Amino acid sequence: MQAATHLAGAALTLAVARGFGLPVGPFEAGALLLGSLLPDIDTTTAGAGRYVRPLAAWIETRFGHRTVTHGLLFAAGASALLLPLGVPVALALLYGVLSHLLLDTMNVNGVPLLWPYRLQFWFLPNRSSRIRYGSPQETTLAVALALSGALLWPVGADGFGAAARRVVATPETAVTDYTRWRDEGRAVYVVLDGFNSQTQEKIAGRFRVIEALGRAGVLIEDDAGNALQVSRDGQVVAYRVRAYPGEFRAALDTRISVGGRLLGDVLGAVPAGARAYFTGELELSAPVRVPPAPAGTFTRVKMEFSRLMLHSARPADLVAFSSAYVVAGSLVVRLEGQAGQPGTLAGSFHLPPVPAQAQARTVTLSGLPSLAGVLVEQGAEVLEGQPLARYVQAEGLAELDAQAEQKRAALAQARAQVEQARRAYQRQRDALSAQLAALRPELERLRFLVAKDAEPRATLDEAQARARVLESKLTDLSVSHAAQAADAQARADALALDLQHLAQRRKRTETAQVVRSPVAGRVAEVRVKDATQAGVSVEIVIISEVPEEPPHDQS
Repeated sequence: MQAATHLAGAALTLAVARGFGLPVGPFEAGALLLGSLLPDIDTTTAGAGRYVRPLAAWIETRFGHRTVTHGLLFAAGASALLLPLGVPVALALLYGVLSHLLLDTMNVNGVPLLWPYRLQFWFLPNRSSRIRYGSPQETTLAVALALSGALLWPVGADGFGAAARRVVATPETAVTDYTRWRDEGRAVYVVLDGFNSQTQEKIAGRFRVIEALGRAGVLIEDDAGNALQVSRDGQVVAYRVRAYPGEFRAALDTRISVGGRLLGDVLGAVPAGARAYFTGELELSAPVRVPPAPAGTFTRVKMEFSRLMLHSARPADLVAFSSAYVVAGSLVVRLEGQAGQPGTLAGSFHLPPVPAQAQARTVTLSGLPSLAGVLVEQGAEVLEGQPLARYVQAEGLAELDAQAEQKRAALAQARAQVEQARRAYQRQRDALSAQLAALRPELERLRFLVAKDAEPRATLDEAQARARVLESKLTDLSVSHAAQAADAQARADALALDLQHLAQRRKRTETAQVVRSPVAGRVAEVRVKDATQAGVSVEIVIISEVPEEPPHDQS
């Protein structure tokens, strides 16, 4: 056969090998094309022999054309020489040599496949049907081989098995393809044509596969993030569903124990930019309210008593429950990173350590006027006796504040009266003191004149009487002011004391409304238990470490 015919046969062989799983790259393609021409190095008249003319001349002289290089032994030996380059490259060379030998069996001369035994083999038993070198039949064969290779090349892109399964296009075949490509670290998509059995809506388009549901079907995700179950008799009934491989994704599947942690700790361990799915069953310290899944979609999260059931749940589905405390349970976590080779996420999922000994204490607050009374938040560290919440009863505090305001006003008024009385006393005292001071020089003059008999005694007695009246008035004024000032000050002191008592009562009232932490630890969860007209009921879960008991002395 001519070199062009062998190359056309190599093209078909390459497409077939690719369809049956041979990874075809530049090295594999080159090895197969080389193998399709390699047996003809035994003659200088062939295309391959011209490039190694000394070797071709020696083989042709020593063994002859279509002898040593046209046997299965040569094919095996040549491919073995390429094993250091990898098994796929060696297999590609082997397939190329075998395609050359197969085409030569269609020639009139045949091929000694079992060389050094010279038994000739032909593909066509009738000599008249065999193809002559350079004949129109050979040209027709070369064209047919080339066209067949071109047609099979796209069909075998993902393997003939996948192509056949796309023709069948059932949920079961989609499961097979998804499992294969997922294990290769690739994202998997399906082209779906079906309808939703719950909403009776037609569903068609391209969707991403989340996981396989046994052998019966797959779980897919739409653009809105809703999950849909695809199977013959499931939520989404598929007329046709064809799977295709997508981009390579770094993937990590691991099982983790999450008991003794907040669900938010698990969500916080997801690497930035990674896609995560959680599957498992968790026992929570208290039930949480899970909103129902949208109509016609797969339920990723549901609550049964105090157990949270997850099936391919995303972090977005669990953010509302991040403050929930997980008593016990484990999760299967699937992480998918950015485009890259599988395994790059290994070791990237870390959970904070769980205390060796810990217990959850729940503090129930009933009848809070509002959530504003809660003084702590999830994740806060609290000390024993630290305030957790405050009951603010506005009516009682307002009454105390009104009484205190009245007392403050009365106290200000009393102090003002004391000041006014002091100023009035000072004015009157100063006036009397001034009159008395003015009279005293007159008394001294009269005493002198009386002693000299220049004035009568009666004039002196009259002046002294006026002085005694002024002194008496001054004394009475001082006594009266002292009594009034003492009374006013007593009233002011009593009002100040009442105001101090009211402040103490208000402080005691506020202190009595404070709920304090019974233990030191970490606030694991703050959740609203109930809300009525009487107030809001809140539960605060505190995780505290239990001190280890000292070892008992056995002596």
